[in-house]
Amino acid sequence: MAKINTLLIFLTALVTAGALGVFVYTLIIFKKPLPDNATEFAKMKADATKSVEIVRPYATEQIVVNLNGSTSSRLRFLSIIVNFVAFTNDQIGKFEENKIEIKDMIIDITSKMRPDELNQVTGKVLLNERIKARLNEFYQERIVRDIFFSEYVVQ
Repeated sequence: MAKINTLLIFLTALVTAGALGVFVYTLIIFKKPLPDNATEFAKMKADATKSVEIVRPYATEQIVVNLNGSTSSRLRFLSIIVNFVAFTNDQIGKFEENKIEIKDMIIDITSKMRPDELNQVTGKVLLNERIKARLNEFYQERIVRDIFFSEYVVQ
């Protein structure tokens, strides 16, 4: 039993000495080299020369959609202009090529929503996400980065 206690004390002392050695080495002995000014300046210069592509949005024409207003006898409609932001400027041509299909998708999505739903902020966000998902599905790739509305009127 005495040999086991001596062995445990020895192992504990060995582990403590190892931990203390690592601590002393990292705080006192090891010094991280200082950065070289010329190298850091070259890295900053290379980062500054990278061009950032500014993607212009594509705006649809004004779209007017009749809404299902079953709770009221009066006619309800939505008038919107949708702006799509693609990931690159090369993708904007795809919006122009398929503007009729895009308009049809927007009419289909909005006509299935209720006027009171579209009149709330959550409905507007939901409409945004539905349009984005439908377009990305239509193009079979992630082409739409963001959507915003330059006109959004529910009456």
